[in-house]
Amino acid sequence: MPLNMLQAQPVADTTFTWRGYTHESRTHLQLYPGPPDDENRDHTVVLRELAANTGPTVLDDIEYVAEQVGRAFGMDPARVAWVVHWGAFSYEGATDSDKEVLVRVTFRRTSTERLSAPYWRIITPTDLRELTDSRYQAP
Repeated sequence: MPLNMLQAQPVADTTFTWRGYTHESRTHLQLYPGPPDDENRDHTVVLRELAANTGPTVLDDIEYVAEQVGRAFGMDPARVAWVVHWGAFSYEGATDSDKEVLVRVTFRRTSTERLSAPYWRIITPTDLRELTDSRYQAP
């Protein structure tokens, strides 16, 4: 495979699971190097809300998911641009559609080194491509 094709791939492309209070939850995770012009973000993580998820949603548990993903991949969640993605894949029986919602979530570290409350912002597909340096690949 040509080197430029390898560079266009996400660093990780997998299903990530975590245990909520009553059910196991799952999301599709893609990990990308951070935007080259953002010195505060080392990585971008895209979390897709899946129809097959029977537990809490990614947004319900975003602080916990961010900490767990950070541990699993050796990164500080406060230095990651998190993107939660909903599309047709998020709803049982939904047909393919270009309708989607992308929410960027960021954290900071508090004076006690804990993650702050999340900051949320709706973004566009163009914003997502910029956050992944044009490496983002739709499922």
